[in-house]
Amino acid sequence: MQPTMLETRGGTCVVTLADDSLLHGLTEIKTRLADMMRSGGADLVLDLSRLDRLSSATLAAMLWARRTCYARGGRVVVRNPNRRCREVLTRTGVAGLFVIRTGNYERAASVR
Repeated sequence: MQPTMLETRGGTCVVTLADDSLLHGLTEIKTRLADMMRSGGADLVLDLSRLDRLSSATLAAMLWARRTCYARGGRVVVRNPNRRCREVLTRTGVAGLFVIRTGNYERAASVR
């Protein structure tokens, strides 16, 4: 698996999550994401295409990111969650808190 990637595209923070990197540093990812968002990005795209499952810690981090984005007037798009991840989002009752997009979107950084 590729490591988690954090980047900014046109004022939108894009985070590609991967299972391997989450095992070693969810706290570091949150710290880096907070720094990126403070430097201008209010919107966030969470790309889950490289994530096999959602742990409770990952879900908590996603909710933290949503609160942070909404406080800045932004929003969070969850991109390409697999069936298992979608089921967890639905079963926990948080699916409606995120914009969920599936498929191959070229304009991935665009959340509006």
